[in-house]
Amino acid sequence: MSGKQAVHFSPRLVTAHRFERLRFCRTCGSVTSLRGETCPSCRRTGTLLPLSRMGAGRIRLRRLAEAVVLALAAVAAVALAANSLERTVVAVLGAGALSVYFYLLRRYADSFAPYRLHRLLLDETDRIAEGLATDERAAEADYEADRYRECYEKLREIGEFIWTDRIRYNKVICLDRFVLRKDMDLELESVVPRRFNKLFVRYLWEVSKVNRPLIRERTLDYALRFRGDIEKLPYGPEVMTNIASAALRSQANLSACEYLLADYAVALPRDRFLRLCRLLASTRGYYPTLAARTAEIARTRYAGDKEVERAAGAIGQASWR
Repeated sequence: MSGKQAVHFSPRLVTAHRFERLRFCRTCGSVTSLRGETCPSCRRTGTLLPLSRMGAGRIRLRRLAEAVVLALAAVAAVALAANSLERTVVAVLGAGALSVYFYLLRRYADSFAPYRLHRLLLDETDRIAEGLATDERAAEADYEADRYRECYEKLREIGEFIWTDRIRYNKVICLDRFVLRKDMDLELESVVPRRFNKLFVRYLWEVSKVNRPLIRERTLDYALRFRGDIEKLPYGPEVMTNIASAALRSQANLSACEYLLADYAVALPRDRFLRLCRLLASTRGYYPTLAARTAEIARTRYAGDKEVERAAGAIGQASWR
């Protein structure tokens, strides 16, 4: 743990939609995913607004122009009317057209908003990409200045939009600088790389010791795919034992992890070994190789442990149903 920092992360930002995390600067027009009140591009404070408000002024002006055109058309029609009756009829029709226009705007405002946001996101794709690149440079500057927590928190926000191994790896580099605790809001599934990476495995090892429930499907798949590479590391067997322990959270994992569990069942803590026995007892003998290995461990390692013997005995009974 030498050289590692004890840190507390800022609470995660929770939004209903991912785009709600983006903001634009009303001064320079750049887009950012970062939190705070300072624009990463122009460094001005208090200029950031929700992305959904981008272009709102133009839309208001367009609606006003449309209303003015309708009103001018009605005035022109009244002026060109031949007599008072026609002027009255045209004026009523013009007022009705304006009323219908404003009614439709209010009536379908909720329907127009998602479409407008969709078009906005498509139209501003390049600007959003440029903003995320600026955010990455800001995170890099924090790292070079040894502000690892700030760097990680920026990468965590950027990672909501960029799902590349580069971002995942950079987050793991920062996380490797911290003393990991159970009470920390750690991430694991979102930093699983596509290729074998020793630094990620070391991080996985640390996480598996303090917060094993974070090990889920993507991490299990990664561990099974690169099992041979992981086991060659000094802490590899411990990592795989913790992976096997985490796999016992769900009966559905037995099929994919059958051989892993058979190899590491002997190293499981007693409570997880009991969990394995009970899962096998409920599967009606679908995993005979794993069941036989588990029963053997129960006889040799847990001889005289009545609770384990009963659980192991249930495996044998289930296989004969």
